[in-house]
Amino acid sequence: MVRQLFWAALGCAVAWGIIDGIMYVLTCVFERGKDRRLYRAITGSANEEDGIALLADELDDELEPLTTENERRSIYAGLYKRLGTTKPPVVGFERSDFGGAIGMFLVAFGAAMPVTLPLLLLQNYPFAAVRVSNVIALVMLFGMGYRWAQYSGGKPLRFGLLLAGVGVAMVLVAIPLGG
Repeated sequence: MVRQLFWAALGCAVAWGIIDGIMYVLTCVFERGKDRRLYRAITGSANEEDGIALLADELDDELEPLTTENERRSIYAGLYKRLGTTKPPVVGFERSDFGGAIGMFLVAFGAAMPVTLPLLLLQNYPFAAVRVSNVIALVMLFGMGYRWAQYSGGKPLRFGLLLAGVGVAMVLVAIPLGG
C-alpha cells in the first residue's frame, strides 16, 4: 500500500512539474502579448498626452511611492519618445521559455522528492512513512518561510513558524480526511 502511495505521489510530482512548466511558457507568451498590446496602444495614441496617460496607467502604481508627479511625467515623456523609435515586442515562444519550463519542472519535482522518499524507504511501516513525510514537509515549510523572510526583510523565525503552522493546520485537516 505504501509503495502505491509512493508511485502515486511521484506521478503527481511529475504531473505538476509538467503543468507548472507549461504554465510558465504560457505566462511568458502572455506577458509579451500584453507588452505588445501596450506598445501598440501607446504608439497608436492620438497624441503625446494620451500616450503618457497610458504609460501612467501602467506604471504609476510602481513609481508613485518613489517619485514626484513631475519626475513621473518626465519619465513617461522620455519613454513615450523612446517607444516611437523602437520596434514592437515580438509575441511567441522563445528558447529561454523552454529553459524556464524545464527549471519549473525540476523545482516542482525536486520539492516533492524529499517528502515522497519516506514512502519508499519505510514501506513496511505505513504510519511512520506518512508521519515522517509530514515532518519533512513541515521542516521544508519552515525553511522556506525562514529564507523568504530573510530575502524580503521580514522576521525569519516568525515567518518560518507561520508557514510551518499553516502546514500543521493542513495536516490536521488532512488526517481526518484519510491523510
